Amino acid sequence: GILVETAAGAAIMGIGINVLQCDFPTDLRTQPTSLVLCDSKCLDVDELADTLLRHLFSAYELPFKEILVRWRKYMWGLGRKVTVVTEEGPQTGIICGVADDGALELDDGRLRIVSAEAINVLRD
Repeated sequence: GILVETAAGAAIMGIGINVLQCDFPTDLRTQPTSLVLCDSKCLDVDELADTLLRHLFSAYELPFKEILVRWRKYMWGLGRKVTVVTEEGPQTGIICGVADDGALELDDGRLRIVSAEAINVLRD
């Protein structure tokens, strides 16, 4: 998961990755997974952390326009139905893309640009 907190013109981002977790509580088993469950190879946590940090530091140096290009290329959920939680309340629609300022483009019968506090995936 990714958590972003913003205040006073700055943002702090946290990334949570389930690496070696082999089991989840019953009520969570349908959503989360872990890298060890996706790939049975032995994972080196230090190597994973090193690789992740190298990629993050490299991305940090990129201009925002280049980040947008990559974001749009690898964006998760394009065409998927989701519910987003906004200041106006929950909105359900299809993810269409990301706007030039990084806001989510959501189609709920008309194109909306939303800055969501949370995105929940709806089951098909």
